[in-house]
Amino acid sequence: MRRIKKTKKKSGMTVRNTLHRIIRLVYLFVFLILTAFVIYGFHSGFFQQKKESVENGFHETMQNAGFAVTDIFIDGRVRTPLSDIKKALHVRQGMPMTQVDMQEIFDNLTQLPWIKHVQIHRQLPNLLYVRLIEKNPIALWQKDGKHHPIDEDGRVIDTSADGLEYLVITVGDDAPEHAPELMNEIAKYKELARRTMSAVRIGGRRWNLILDHVTNGLMIELPEENIGEALKRLDRLDEKHHLLNRQLSLIDLRLPDRLIVQTIDNKPIESFKPKNLLQKETEQDV
Repeated sequence: MRRIKKTKKKSGMTVRNTLHRIIRLVYLFVFLILTAFVIYGFHSGFFQQKKESVENGFHETMQNAGFAVTDIFIDGRVRTPLSDIKKALHVRQGMPMTQVDMQEIFDNLTQLPWIKHVQIHRQLPNLLYVRLIEKNPIALWQKDGKHHPIDEDGRVIDTSADGLEYLVITVGDDAPEHAPELMNEIAKYKELARRTMSAVRIGGRRWNLILDHVTNGLMIELPEENIGEALKRLDRLDEKHHLLNRQLSLIDLRLPDRLIVQTIDNKPIESFKPKNLLQKETEQDV
């Protein structure tokens, strides 16, 4: 009797173990089938097709409901060609508003040379609003015989300088990064700003200004530091003695306590303290 009980018990355990193995094999088989389906779906494009089908259906539904692009409002455009903006938008009339790729438009617009900042909004149901902030050209940089605009941050704008001939031409490898400070100081003095034609970096340390004419105009030598103070001193002297309207080829402002000038007929350079300027000019007929 005891042997019979043990045999029955052992037989039951064998059946359960067999069932467990079968279940594990079934799970494994299902897992392999699902894995193969997923791999096939990715490689065959099945999932992508289904995804696109669902998205297209959604966009079509929104379009039929009236949510389609009929108007595009562009604000802030000054120098950027309209054709470049249209190409960057890549939006067609009647396109579903939900199909407009805002990130793509943002990336395309910010790559245009004149664009500094971009804001894009959907104004449902039909309007796409684009707000542009363009870079402000403050000067030109002469490099290899060509002129390139410089923005207010001292960066070179990778575009043509056509139409910007009125800006001051700067020369020197490091001119762009130092141009904003110089132009801000010059802008404080209307007459100086009007007459300044070019600015040349000397030794990567300071500026020479050329007034009236690029090749033979009046040269003003600025100090390495305290440009603002030097130009303020020049403005006071010009206000009192009309210094900029005299027959001079050079004004040297590099020394804080002395002023050096040279006449256009290449007379020897005269040096004197600013407070004695009028007397010295009379004596030397500057």
